Amino acid sequence: MKQIKRQRHYLPAKLAALFSVVLCAFLMWGMIDRAAAAEKTIASTDDYSVKIVEESAGSCKIVFTPSKTASYVEVHYKVNGENQQNLALTESSGSFEYEVKNVKAGDELSISYTYNTGLAYDTEWWTHTVGSLAGSEEKEEGIRIEAEDYTKMSGVEKNGGMVTGIDTNDWMRYTVNVEKAGSYRIVVHGMASGAKDGMIVFRDAQERIAQVAVTKGGTDMADFRSEKVELSAGELQLTTIAVAGGISVDWFSLEPVSGSIENPGGNTENPGGSTENPGGSTENPGEDTEDPGEPMDPSEVETPEADPTIPVQKDKIIFQFNNKTDGKYRDDQIYWCILGYDNRNGHKLCYVDAEGNLIPVTAELNTISKNDRMCADICNTVAENKYVYMPSIDSGRMYISYGEQVYITINEDSNGNVGFAGPDLNNPSDPNADVLFEFLEFTIGSNIGNENENPVEYWGNTTRVDNFCFPVVTRLIGTDGEDAGKHYDTFDRMVGDAGTRAQLFAAFKKNAPEAFKGLASGNRIIAPCKGDFNEGKEYENYFQDYIDQFWTKYAAEDLLFECEGGKFQCRVEGDVLNFTELRSNQTGTVQKPNTQEVLEGKGAFDSGTSIEKVLEAQLCAAFNRGVALHPENWYKPEMYYQDESVPCNYYSKFWHEHSVDGHAYGFCYDDVFDQATLLHFTNPTSLVIDLKW
Repeated sequence: MKQIKRQRHYLPAKLAALFSVVLCAFLMWGMIDRAAAAEKTIASTDDYSVKIVEESAGSCKIVFTPSKTASYVEVHYKVNGENQQNLALTESSGSFEYEVKNVKAGDELSISYTYNTGLAYDTEWWTHTVGSLAGSEEKEEGIRIEAEDYTKMSGVEKNGGMVTGIDTNDWMRYTVNVEKAGSYRIVVHGMASGAKDGMIVFRDAQERIAQVAVTKGGTDMADFRSEKVELSAGELQLTTIAVAGGISVDWFSLEPVSGSIENPGGNTENPGGSTENPGGSTENPGEDTEDPGEPMDPSEVETPEADPTIPVQKDKIIFQFNNKTDGKYRDDQIYWCILGYDNRNGHKLCYVDAEGNLIPVTAELNTISKNDRMCADICNTVAENKYVYMPSIDSGRMYISYGEQVYITINEDSNGNVGFAGPDLNNPSDPNADVLFEFLEFTIGSNIGNENENPVEYWGNTTRVDNFCFPVVTRLIGTDGEDAGKHYDTFDRMVGDAGTRAQLFAAFKKNAPEAFKGLASGNRIIAPCKGDFNEGKEYENYFQDYIDQFWTKYAAEDLLFECEGGKFQCRVEGDVLNFTELRSNQTGTVQKPNTQEVLEGKGAFDSGTSIEKVLEAQLCAAFNRGVALHPENWYKPEMYYQDESVPCNYYSKFWHEHSVDGHAYGFCYDDVFDQATLLHFTNPTSLVIDLKW
């Protein structure tokens, strides 16, 4: 769930939603005769490395090695895109290992991490196909292309059956006969020997069709795969262009995605989950058939009322729940569930009970069954507890649901690593598919164990990064503390949605451009890439012309801009934006993104060094807000979403128009220039939550 990623340093990894390139499961194919490898480094940055080890059939070990001492590391993984697992890992000799069991050759393993080396960070998502290192007996025919068999080239040289010395802007062209139409991945069998990762872009005669990152590190050839691409049967003029060099290649191949050949549309049963209605039933409960009227002006949103009879505790913050559903749901039909990591006791995964105690979770809590899945009995109702005193907690997540509880499964392996599987709305069999729920993310407490310990400092936010289900307004209250370096004797700020659920649904359907109207479906209004803007969908190239305009403009002139993270001078060369950060004289590159990478802040907009990610966040925000061609407007909220001559993320625009003070988390980098729903204060007394309908 994508929104967890990158909402600054106090959030767990995106489930987000959050933005990752997820590969479909496929069978190993049989025209490539190569030696099996036991391990492969799939990521190597200045901050960490990630390695895959295949030692035996039925399991796959993943190894995370931070460059600095990490106080904790959490792994997040999915097998074949389903049932995300979240596990806190134990350090061993500087690395954090986890063995994924009960997998088979061809299974797709998606992986990301949250780690803390002084601040908490989230990595991007990577994907590995089980059996691709150790080999598999299940094989499906692919097309192998020897690297030296090019028909034309520029800048490269043949060396012992390979092509070496592939530097930036070098290219090779091949004629390939694709016998069967369908879904493929392009495989590069090669290595990067430069100081940075290599990158190869693949084009046909008309346009870019894929890119493959060739990760630096290691002295042996390895396989590197592209995202899924759709190819037609017939002759393909395939051109490879290096946009980041230092690469050697033995061969390329077109690897079919299992089950997709001559059926690019896929299985009509949609085993991966419907993107048209990833949230539940078509009844859309609560949406009135009569005209609900226009949503209220955000300035008229009622302030959540704090209960003065609840005693304040010095070392705890109060979470108070107000039922504002106007009789639609009783207090005993509104559920809350809180999970997070105990930052005072070994960073164990815990749930918060009705008394505000942190209770370590175990698989023994899974005593409730729904959709053939056992789930934990860790929820409370507002009838039982209208408030709870919250302890210090890291990477907290609070689920709030109407009608029935949110279904969470606690997972525990043989080594004692514990994690949980939360809602996965891309999986139609998920027990939460028909549950009406929202969630908040937060961290409470700072400097634990130090003399400046502050057990109640609060960072948190509501989010629309993935979807909207029902309106929520939160109010943070405190005294004698600080926010953003400013002291407040009294602090009082609220954020949230303006309007009823029915009003917001009706307004979105009425006012959204045609491309976005279909996002209001079933129980939820879903984010663009959860619907028709995703890869292979109708609007998959929504931003492409805009991206091309930007790339053309800044190939002819420098891009100059300044933000909190630095002062940048940039210039496009090919598919790469090269830059220098002028304060520190650091240099870096940003790859040309596609629509999905713009909308979800992934891939080209979630890679590289820390300074590269600063620039990627700025670019992602500028494209979503429709100001990318005018850097003088990047820091001016009044200019966002106003230029009708260029596309913007209308989904995000809508939530800013219908939120208190115009603040919303409409996409993952909406915190750029402080437009998100983040609430922070060093000495809060209570968080008051109005739950609406």
